[in-house]
Amino acid sequence: MNWSRGGAHLLAALALTSVVGTAPVASAAPSTGAGTAVVPYSCGDDPNSTVGNFDVRFEVSVVAPRLVRRHDVVDLDVSMTLLDLGPAHIDVPANGLRLTHTVGVGGTAPGSVEVTGLTNVEAVPADNPIPFTGGVGSLATDRPGFLTFTPGYVVMSNWVGGHTYCLTDSTQVVARTLVL
Repeated sequence: MNWSRGGAHLLAALALTSVVGTAPVASAAPSTGAGTAVVPYSCGDDPNSTVGNFDVRFEVSVVAPRLVRRHDVVDLDVSMTLLDLGPAHIDVPANGLRLTHTVGVGGTAPGSVEVTGLTNVEAVPADNPIPFTGGVGSLATDRPGFLTFTPGYVVMSNWVGGHTYCLTDSTQVVARTLVL
């Protein structure tokens, strides 16, 4: 037996073992697959036809776990900021607007997740961006691979009972999760 060749294999195996043994150090990386994007929307009062009514931009942030195991639940935390107010330039009372946001899911389990609980917790003076926090949604995982999350359909309900429906053509991925 050639010891120098066998010794090289042994050294390579030891090097690999030491790298694998230090893998937990790599877990110091962020534990979320989070992201933020500014997304254009077309909005209106008719849920079936929003094209041409008025345009707004939302800044959308989605926080998802970076890594989950198959059959785990993926919890999403979503916040949004309405950057443009469209035709309405009025003061908004605290908790005066509520959003429901349908987040698109791509990758190994295409579909969508309904995010609820988004509201403006503080009053906002006219002509200022309106932040919405508290959005949560979840989905079960059943296949290994990547899941991607994209901004989708938004329904905005106001304090006097009105509703505004907003669509986007954006396919920008703002977060992703790896399912093992």
